[in-house]
Amino acid sequence: ATDAQAAYPEFVPIARQLIGGSEGRLHAYLLAARDRGEIRADVDAKFEAMLIHSTMRGASQRWLVDRDSIDIREFA
Repeated sequence: ATDAQAAYPEFVPIARQLIGGSEGRLHAYLLAARDRGEIRADVDAKFEAMLIHSTMRGASQRWLVDRDSIDIREFA
């Protein structure tokens, strides 16, 4: 295990899920949902993917700074 895995066993798997191309996957999911009519046709999928990704990364960073301030499991 790496130092990060030992120090933050809950965080590392979540961070790996968030980082590895997640913004691109979110964009693809949003495009598919838009095509199926599940979300509005005028949604800017690329921008929304960036917002979601940024929020998730911000939440994980907040958890690193102050674990008690956020329940990271809510973002998994």
